[in-house]
Amino acid sequence: MLVAEKLLLQVLIVLTPGFLMSLFYNGKRMSNSSTWFLAILHSTVALICMSVSYFEFQVPWDFRYIPLILSFLYGGARVGWVVTAVLVGFNFFYAFDLATILTSIVIAVVSHIMSMKYQFSRSRITKIAILLALAFFSLFLKFLSIADELFISLESTAMILLMNHMVFYFIAFILTTLFSMLLYELINEKNRILGEIIQKERQNTVAELAASIAHEVRNPLTVVKGFLQLMREDSKRENEVEYYNLALSELERAEYIVTDYLDFAKPKLNKIEVVSVTKCIQEVVSLLTPLALKENVELLAIYTENIDIKTDRYQFKQVLINFIKNSIEAINGEGKINIKVHQSKGLAYIKISDNGKGMSQEQLKQVGTVYYTTKKEGTGLGTMVSFQLIKQMGGKVTFYSREGVGTDVQISLPLYMNGRTVGAWRVTP
Repeated sequence: MLVAEKLLLQVLIVLTPGFLMSLFYNGKRMSNSSTWFLAILHSTVALICMSVSYFEFQVPWDFRYIPLILSFLYGGARVGWVVTAVLVGFNFFYAFDLATILTSIVIAVVSHIMSMKYQFSRSRITKIAILLALAFFSLFLKFLSIADELFISLESTAMILLMNHMVFYFIAFILTTLFSMLLYELINEKNRILGEIIQKERQNTVAELAASIAHEVRNPLTVVKGFLQLMREDSKRENEVEYYNLALSELERAEYIVTDYLDFAKPKLNKIEVVSVTKCIQEVVSLLTPLALKENVELLAIYTENIDIKTDRYQFKQVLINFIKNSIEAINGEGKINIKVHQSKGLAYIKISDNGKGMSQEQLKQVGTVYYTTKKEGTGLGTMVSFQLIKQMGGKVTFYSREGVGTDVQISLPLYMNGRTVGAWRVTP
């Protein structure tokens, strides 16, 4: 079999996970079972790559390090270390090679470190740079592990043949790594778009439900309220008037709930004005301090300057209340919440940090979706509406969290300076 055919076989083996994932994870979220599936899939691919290694100049050549790198970048630490354990175990028990074992471990450690930046990066150029850096690094370690035994023993003619083979291997390795990344990115992008479509459909369902409630419930309430008012006017007994007043009060409360639910499902900005961020935070902290003290939580607001934005004051305060209240409820026992405010590059940043129970990566992916909540009692609508309101304000909400450590919520909004909005985020109608 020619070298080109051998390399092509390695390429096809490495690309298999991308094709399988496009079939099995069409718009689906990754679960714990999915994580193990990825670990088994990438481990199997790495083992197959090793089992069909071809020998040139008495050295095995294969693409085992590509699935190792990709397992960290797209599967996470758990998947990556499972694949690493499989590679090390195979080389230790079946084909002992200390240099290969050490190379696998070093590549795994570096990939683990780089995966943290890779997964949070939204820049395609940054991702390509990280992937290429890992690919070049693994090739460097590969060639370093075989340099002593090859370059010293080979004659000049064989050396030229080896260099030609290494060039072909190098090109095939890099191109296969990049094409694998393209497959994974296409799968992630497709899943993201499908997820947004599903989220939009759910939001529309909530809006339709609210409109139905408003139409079906508010009209009968209005009729009942009108008749009760007439009956109260005709009533001559004092106790009956009191009962009518109580009934009318409860009907008004029901109407308020219906109206509030309608606004809740279709949030909108009404009165747009210049709002002081620091003043709103002061008001919200004062409002929520009794609740925080009751839960044994300390609220601390940190800011050094007054920052203005242009938005709906009531809705902005409601967003702050929702996020800070969530932080209070996320803390079991004694805790602390820091609220920091600063400005940078035309944006106002509000960071709410707690030392509560935190969230897993799977939970983070679902924050802000319809009816998702980590609380025992709740609908998740408050967080969903807060996301929508910040988006309408031209801002952005970002969650960072670690289980057992806590959660950071960062809100970024366009600043209002010198009579105009100067923020960089695109305003979404």
